[in-house]
Amino acid sequence: MSDVSYRLATAADIEPLVKLRLDFLAENGHDFSSIRTLPDDIRAYCLQAMSKGEFVVAVAEIGGAIIGVAGIIYDRRPPKVTNPKGINAYILNVYVVPPCRRKGIATALVQILVVHAQQSGCKSASLHALPGGREVYAKIGFKPVENEMRRDF
Repeated sequence: MSDVSYRLATAADIEPLVKLRLDFLAENGHDFSSIRTLPDDIRAYCLQAMSKGEFVVAVAEIGGAIIGVAGIIYDRRPPKVTNPKGINAYILNVYVVPPCRRKGIATALVQILVVHAQQSGCKSASLHALPGGREVYAKIGFKPVENEMRRDF
């Protein structure tokens, strides 16, 4: 889709991020109707983790409306030979609103996060792929590893 623009999310994007996270959970069969605080909990997590750089979200927009998201969580562990910086990257919450799917948006969002992970010193990124997403991730170099997919850099 040529009218799609991509960027990293800011705190000003928090409400659409919360809504799309809830849409993602609902679409994947999670009933959270009894958890009244979930939207507030998501909001608080995003604001705190984004401000620390531990959670980065790529967004896709059409006409200023966010229609797709993908997040990456960074955590640090003791450095080792295969990961000298000790930074791990985990991609999650890849979601595109139904009318905009199958147009390469999820692929573009994940590629933005892969570049971000590489620039952050990560040696790989992993993710848990739902059945509908495995083909997308495989096309951009992710390979199955146990119950996840990983791409080494």
